[in-house]
Amino acid sequence: MFNIKTTTLVFLAVAMGAITGLAFTVKEFVGTDDPTRRLQVRETQSAGDSLSRQQSLPQVSVAGGLIHDFGAMPIDGKGTHTFVFQNTGDAALLVKTKSTTCKCTVSQLKQEVILPGRSTDVTLKWTPNGTSPDFRQRAEIETNDPYKPIVELTIHGRVIQALVPMPQAILLRRLPASKMVNHRVVVYSYNEEKFQLTGYELLNEEQASHFNVELDLATTDEDLAIDRFAKSASALQVTIRPGLPLGPIQQKLRLRTNLPDAPYLEIPIEGTVVGDISIVGPRFSSERNLLRLGAIDGRKGISTTLYVLVKGPHRDKTELSLGTVDPADVLQVTLGDRTEINRGLVYKYPLSIEIHPGSRNLNRLGTKTSSYAEIHIQSEHPEAKDVPVYVEFAIQG
Repeated sequence: MFNIKTTTLVFLAVAMGAITGLAFTVKEFVGTDDPTRRLQVRETQSAGDSLSRQQSLPQVSVAGGLIHDFGAMPIDGKGTHTFVFQNTGDAALLVKTKSTTCKCTVSQLKQEVILPGRSTDVTLKWTPNGTSPDFRQRAEIETNDPYKPIVELTIHGRVIQALVPMPQAILLRRLPASKMVNHRVVVYSYNEEKFQLTGYELLNEEQASHFNVELDLATTDEDLAIDRFAKSASALQVTIRPGLPLGPIQQKLRLRTNLPDAPYLEIPIEGTVVGDISIVGPRFSSERNLLRLGAIDGRKGISTTLYVLVKGPHRDKTELSLGTVDPADVLQVTLGDRTEINRGLVYKYPLSIEIHPGSRNLNRLGTKTSSYAEIHIQSEHPEAKDVPVYVEFAIQG
């Protein structure tokens, strides 16, 4: 009986000692004031908290990318494109407009809440105010995605006229008076409607008889390959016949079309007709047959001399005479006798131009409200019956 009781007491004492030792050991390690241990604990807690936060963050994604290439659009058109914003995170995504460029706006987006797994439309609208081969606009969208606080959207492309001729102008640098030339023009349409040229007119009626226009010529695959943005094309041919007066060509071809938004298209025809008769002298532009006298003091007047040169196989039979002068009461013009130069290969005529002191105030600067003054020289040359000389001046005081 004693032995059993003694054994039981010994066992209990051993157990209590073990428990006491274990408690002491735990206190030694867990309750320690070791800073390294505390840092390890805090790092573990911080990692856990960060992981928890990552699992509840919003995440923005834009379907189809951030850049939209609209290709080509007419200058008077209006463009729109919708970007789809998706929330691929686990918390609500907030989106709102931050800024846009001057020609681009975001349609009806003040602030939007996108729940996880959902999406919303962000529509950009733009209206170009001029042609540009590289039109580019952007908009910044602000979000609460910590990794993408600003999403920049970009639209770009080419802004063009509804109709574009190629070439856009017919330039005749030095056209011989006796030569006939042909110019082919292709008009490209960027409109969805079927395009057709329905007629034409030449705006300078005085020179119109020397031009012929043929519409509705066949276009080729090469024509259409020039501009991949064009919806259709129509070709025409402009023929310039001999006999235009020497000097500048100032013509404009106006084409009529079936497009309500572009009923007319104008093509300038510019250049200089040259021949066996030419004019040289100070302040004189042979490209425009224009004498620039500029501002003139009416109390002093001005005088200058140009020279009319005649060459070529018809020079011996070509006689020059003074034709009309406008204004005849202000411009005093004299055409002198001819002399031979360059061993008789060229004949030279002096052309004296004067504005006498005391002449009336007059503006002939060639603006919209005042035309150039004109001097016309009559000729017996078969290719140049009339040689115009334009004079730019303004008399003051």
